[in-house]
Amino acid sequence: MSNELYHQTIERYDTIQNFEFGYAIVKKGKFGLIDHYGKEVLNCIYDTIFDFNSDSKVVQHNQKYGIISYNGDKITEVEFDSIRYKFDDEQRCFIAIQKKDKWSIFDTDNKMNTPFDFDDIANIDSHCTVVGRNGKYGIIDSIGSIAVELKYDTIYYHFEGSDISLSELNRCVGIINSHNKVVTDCNYNCEYYIIVGHREPKYEAPKNGYIRLTKFQADAQKPILYGMVECETGKEAIPFEYDDMGDYSEGLIWVEKDNKCGYIDIQNRVIIQLKYDVANNFSDGLAAVGKRDGYFNAVVGRVPNYKIGFIDKSDNVVIPFQFQPQSSSTIPEFREGLAPMGVSSSNYWGLNVGYINRKGDFVIKPIYDRAEPFVNGLGKVNRNDKEGFVNSTGEEVVPVIFDYVHFENDTLLGCSEWGGETIFYSYKKGKIKEIRKK
Repeated sequence: MSNELYHQTIERYDTIQNFEFGYAIVKKGKFGLIDHYGKEVLNCIYDTIFDFNSDSKVVQHNQKYGIISYNGDKITEVEFDSIRYKFDDEQRCFIAIQKKDKWSIFDTDNKMNTPFDFDDIANIDSHCTVVGRNGKYGIIDSIGSIAVELKYDTIYYHFEGSDISLSELNRCVGIINSHNKVVTDCNYNCEYYIIVGHREPKYEAPKNGYIRLTKFQADAQKPILYGMVECETGKEAIPFEYDDMGDYSEGLIWVEKDNKCGYIDIQNRVIIQLKYDVANNFSDGLAAVGKRDGYFNAVVGRVPNYKIGFIDKSDNVVIPFQFQPQSSSTIPEFREGLAPMGVSSSNYWGLNVGYINRKGDFVIKPIYDRAEPFVNGLGKVNRNDKEGFVNSTGEEVVPVIFDYVHFENDTLLGCSEWGGETIFYSYKKGKIKEIRKK
């Protein structure tokens, strides 16, 4: 399109988007398409037009949806009641369409992959989709074939960002591996806790190819037992014989049996004897463990008092047993040379939280209510129900004034007040720069 023709065209429309394949989306009250000669090849009658993929677009008119080619030719009627879509990492769009309460999948080759046969689309993916029919869920592949039978109450697809999925049936859980193959029946416990009347799944995320699960014992009066399952094969790597268990971390797993804790490897061999009263995951080569140090006279009576120290993988004490028990909000794991640790002069729990170094010295003062292990040079801290970030010197590089702060990705932070705008910060090695608000 020549500059003269382009400027003439601009005067005719409210907006003109960038040209792709010789065509551009324009707006004149409503949306339409023009070609590179300025000819309106799709009348401006649509409420919405957005890219579906490099070959086609989605249009909306009178609360109905349809799909057209990049040049405006009709691919489907504008007759669908709803759409759901997802962009993958390469910005390709995958879409589900609904007609009269039934769903189908429309793929990137501009064709219907399935009949309108599903009551629900629970997940859309470039390779597989979780679908529901008559209250049961399964998985179909990219060409519409059934990959996992529709017989489960729920499927947690790619659970917690992993490549595996969890299936749930009758309040028990099973495993679907990264190739969408069912590798275990729903033989494992489905634990729940209640939050404001809603049930939330209490599953652990897979770690290093394994997932920690639980089973009921034959005697219902006995507590549940912990074990570990290999995600890809469904093989029980660690038998279900422990009273509690940590993650598979740095080659070791902490386990508890008969009120004593120690460490095993993935072959279930005891590496550090079960002699501690408290144990935590290994991180940066160290793990926080606890030894009983008498009793504490609490309101409820005498309770065991522990002292917390750190050991290495050879069971050498690296940091002496000198700290109080840690509350559930403090995870005493070393990362980037620092670990959150709480102390208190008047409470059983170490409630005043800061960061210690590998010598056990506080290098960031214990002035916070909560603190999380460091990530890329930053530690997330909380004081008086407000959140912020500190760097390794203890400087509050993001002030502790926000209701919610989080790592948006590897180089971006998001910080916001409830119901307010979000401030984004770029960061690298603890250095912060505010870049935009939203």
